[in-house]
Amino acid sequence: MKRWLVRISVFLLLGAIVNVAVAWAAIGRIRSDARWIFGTYLTISYTCSGDPRATQTDFECGFPAASVRGTTPPAQLNAPAWQVTWIGSFINTVVFAGAFWLVYSLPSLWRALLGVERIRRGLCPKCAYDLRGRESDSTACPECGHRPG
Repeated sequence: MKRWLVRISVFLLLGAIVNVAVAWAAIGRIRSDARWIFGTYLTISYTCSGDPRATQTDFECGFPAASVRGTTPPAQLNAPAWQVTWIGSFINTVVFAGAFWLVYSLPSLWRALLGVERIRRGLCPKCAYDLRGRESDSTACPECGHRPG
């Protein structure tokens, strides 16, 4: 039980780190680009009318949910006033933690599915040795010694 708690904590920590990095990159994008490229994947919504240097700009940044909201005062794109959106930050952290968990668990899942398929075909789940036609009282694989079940 402790091992799972540690793993969940590590995945949530990694998810939070990625969430902060994505939000930081989005805020850095606001500071560095006075024109705003509308196709940026970090921006969920952006409203600006007229010249961005002369008007106030409202923004929401984050992926997949908005984790940072703010405004840039007129003619001061280098000083956005922003605040953290906690529900968006929580959602993003859980999504990124789930992505890390998925990457971590895919090899185990693949081995389990491969073992089930090998058993279905009458092979040893560990080494794929053909177990068909041997006496039924033997429980171990003669090739690798694995005991299925």
